Amino acid sequence: MTSHLHVAYFNVEGLSRQKHRICCALLDAGIIDVLFLSETWFMKHDYMSHPCSFVQTVNNAPLSTSRGREGILAMMNPRARSLVRSYRILDKALWIDFGGLRVLATYLPPSMSTSAIKSCLHHFPPYDLLLGDINVRFTGITAKPHQASTLARQQLWTDHMRSRATSFIVPSDSPFLLRPSHLPALNGFQPLVTLSNCELDHAIRSSATLPELDLTLLDALQLGLKSDHKYILLCSIPISIDLSHNPQACLGRFHLEKLDSTETCERLQRAWLSIHNQIDWDSIGNVDEYDRNLVDAVTLVAENILGSYDVLARKKNPDLFAANFIHSGTSTLDAIRLFKRKQRSNNSRLKLQSRSSDHTPLEECQNKYRNLFSSWLPPPSLPDLSDLDPLLPDLLSMVDLTHIRAFLKTYPKDKACGIDGIHTILISALPPSFLLRLSQLFELCIQVGKVPSR
Repeated sequence: MTSHLHVAYFNVEGLSRQKHRICCALLDAGIIDVLFLSETWFMKHDYMSHPCSFVQTVNNAPLSTSRGREGILAMMNPRARSLVRSYRILDKALWIDFGGLRVLATYLPPSMSTSAIKSCLHHFPPYDLLLGDINVRFTGITAKPHQASTLARQQLWTDHMRSRATSFIVPSDSPFLLRPSHLPALNGFQPLVTLSNCELDHAIRSSATLPELDLTLLDALQLGLKSDHKYILLCSIPISIDLSHNPQACLGRFHLEKLDSTETCERLQRAWLSIHNQIDWDSIGNVDEYDRNLVDAVTLVAENILGSYDVLARKKNPDLFAANFIHSGTSTLDAIRLFKRKQRSNNSRLKLQSRSSDHTPLEECQNKYRNLFSSWLPPPSLPDLSDLDPLLPDLLSMVDLTHIRAFLKTYPKDKACGIDGIHTILISALPPSFLLRLSQLFELCIQVGKVPSR
């Protein structure tokens, strides 16, 4: 599945609580997937406890002084977080690898000496995209020539870009388009204003590894982000996402309450039919490929018509009941409840303490629930079913359209959805053609003797 990752950078000049709320809204709306904020150390709030926060640079300033005008914080939504493969915290930068897309965000204060900047550049890991405030204005690019930086500092960056085979990114002339799912989270904002003037010294890319990229300059003031920096650097980068091998790439939970509207249900069905008719289902003979197409189609339709939200962002209160399960019995139900509560509160509020220094909390839990675990065994080899096998008609009849429809009709609507976010309520709102594809997926599983990898 080809999608776009929206990576942004903004010099926030002090991350106040109000600015933080606005940034979270942009992430929740899906306008931005990854947001790098610089000069966050104006304020002394601890933002790392928020679910959107991923990593920040280390404050090495003496405790007796103010926090200084530095600091970089990386925020991202669950979709982007699931793509992270590794990251590095540098002195003046953050480096994150999104499965082959290497992004470097930096802030180099104007007070830094040329030798200090040269040292930072030397330690920058290889990157495909560099976003940041490097405080260098280049002759021939800067709007006002007399504001250009010293030739020594310009030449330093020119040499660095040549050594890395990188170049400046020219802003796109195309307007930024809002998807329908953006609008609810923005409280009815008008289409976002974009700017065209850019000094081009804040966005750099590798032409060899990142040939396709759109840079949009979003007017920051229209969003309530007051700063001397007028725009947010927003890069839209095409990426390939394989949901069958990366099930956590789903966007969160969909706004199922919108299905109470008949008009919304009709829009959902029309959108499904539009995508459904573009796929040649009968030519797909691979179980994983069929399953992937089905999940991708439903996810795309639900995201555009219903929109999604982050479950962890909605859960603000600490988990007060998990400790009861930790010290309770060793039944299967207790183990499952503890696991689910830990998943729902994936933060630092739930901390497991060992009763003995000889074991870690994880080892203690493993020993306690060891009798519930089974040794892993490879799946048995299933016999091939030919079209003449007398067992085949009976098996296929169990997953025909009539049985699928009957099962769905009686299945409880209050059951939680799986990690793909596709709830029974959403399935019930889709046209009959979805049930037909579901039936055909099960038939394919029976015929080839396997189930989808995910």
